[in-house]
Amino acid sequence: MNPNVREGHEALWQKYWRDEGEQFYDTEIVDPVQFPTEEEIRENIPACNGGFTPVNDPNLQGSWILAANVRGYDLTGASDYAEKARKIFRGLIALSGRAKTKGFVPRGSSPGVDVVYTNSSVDQYTGRFYAMWRYWNSTVATEEEKRQAVENVLDSVRLIESFHDDVPGDDGNPTFYGDMPNLEESSRSSRLLHAYRTAHIMSGDEHWGRLYRSRLEAQNRRRLEGYPSLETFPPERPIANWGLWQTQAALRMLFETETDPGVKSIYERLLNQQAGVALPRLAQWRESSQGSEHLVIPDRWRAFWPLFVKEFPDHDRYGIERPWHHHHFARFVRDRDSEVIIPKEMLNRATTARGVPGAQLQFLAVALYAEDSLILKEAAKEGLPMLTTVDLTRPGHCAALKCFEIAYWRGVAVNLFPAS
Repeated sequence: MNPNVREGHEALWQKYWRDEGEQFYDTEIVDPVQFPTEEEIRENIPACNGGFTPVNDPNLQGSWILAANVRGYDLTGASDYAEKARKIFRGLIALSGRAKTKGFVPRGSSPGVDVVYTNSSVDQYTGRFYAMWRYWNSTVATEEEKRQAVENVLDSVRLIESFHDDVPGDDGNPTFYGDMPNLEESSRSSRLLHAYRTAHIMSGDEHWGRLYRSRLEAQNRRRLEGYPSLETFPPERPIANWGLWQTQAALRMLFETETDPGVKSIYERLLNQQAGVALPRLAQWRESSQGSEHLVIPDRWRAFWPLFVKEFPDHDRYGIERPWHHHHFARFVRDRDSEVIIPKEMLNRATTARGVPGAQLQFLAVALYAEDSLILKEAAKEGLPMLTTVDLTRPGHCAALKCFEIAYWRGVAVNLFPAS
């Protein structure tokens, strides 16, 4: 592994992984009081997706980091990657066991707490399915772990099928950031195909193969249309890097497992098309890596919550109607940011970050999942200096580093990046 990438790898594990809980938490934790309590989680405080807390995205972060460690092991044979992949796998399986609803994929949980926030998202399922597939298909997994991976995926797709192709909350209600049946939105339609295809490949059960084909052929293959392109998303138009990446990962799995030559060629075209959207956005890494130092306070939201509840006593922490509650609270925090005094004990527990170009690292992963050799070479022009010169040791959030090793190992696999 390149020395600079190695430093980022080590920072990721030192700052965000905790053996107690077996998860990559969103922010660096100095004191366990920074985690939401069992009561706060049960009451969906401050929001039912765990927003503003360190347990908003451990599943998603762990899923992509698991896939990266499997790839690192495949390419180097270093046992360290295998051991770390197994650690993450155990944590993801344990996290699933904390849900009330079989098949529900929680976003995360506090160490020692066996309850989870009620909301998940399409992204959480995409990351989980991709991680389970990569692990199951690796030489790292034992036969028992492969069985667990298959069962974990099947539990979730059975839930999705029963909920009319969508992802429910852990309380059985609809979830925001769901809408998986949507034929018109590529960041949803691709994920449904990915879910059923993963179940078919891993289990061999033709039921899931038939579901995959039926959803693929629906409305003249509408789910293969409407993906981002440079025409629809020129460089000056913003696009969600995380959504583009997860759709690209879903397409990658679909491309690698598809047996129909015509459909496979469509997936290849879409991989290259989305990579083309990412390419012109890579150069922004230089500007993004020049951020100033700032404090990271994992439980900062608690300084605002009593004031928020007082001003909005009827605020629904469970409901999903617009304005979505976590956005409502986010606006409240933004509008009163300069007015609220952060308690000294919170400041004393704060860590200092400088930030890394997280968006560009995800765009790099998107670009490197292309099949076109010209796109890959173009991506390496910005990708290699980004990975080897940026200080990756002081991110403000785990999400900033969740894809950088996937990008690095992909570059190594296609002979664009040096392995050391």
